[in-house]
Amino acid sequence: MHDVEQQLAAVHRRMHQFKDESHAIRARTFALETQIRNGPESLMLRWRFLAGRHAVWERDIEPSLGGFPAELQAWYRRANVASVVLNVQERCLRYERSALQRLLEWLRTSKE
Repeated sequence: MHDVEQQLAAVHRRMHQFKDESHAIRARTFALETQIRNGPESLMLRWRFLAGRHAVWERDIEPSLGGFPAELQAWYRRANVASVVLNVQERCLRYERSALQRLLEWLRTSKE
């Protein structure tokens, strides 16, 4: 269980790192934000416009990258792939933790 908690904490740190990196980009119109889902230990990375409205990668961000320097375009594309992967890892680790908690509870009560 401890390993899962450590892995989940590492994923959350990486999510916050991508959020911070996206906020450090000058003259940006959108950035990654962490959103709490289904409780305080559940995070998700999402693209948002600076005005706060949710931005969709395929509709809002990817089409606008053409006017950006190549290096910045590449960073945004890497960040998007990383955000998708981190979101999936986060959900999987939360599920694993929950399943382990149920198993441990079952083992504890089955001994009584």
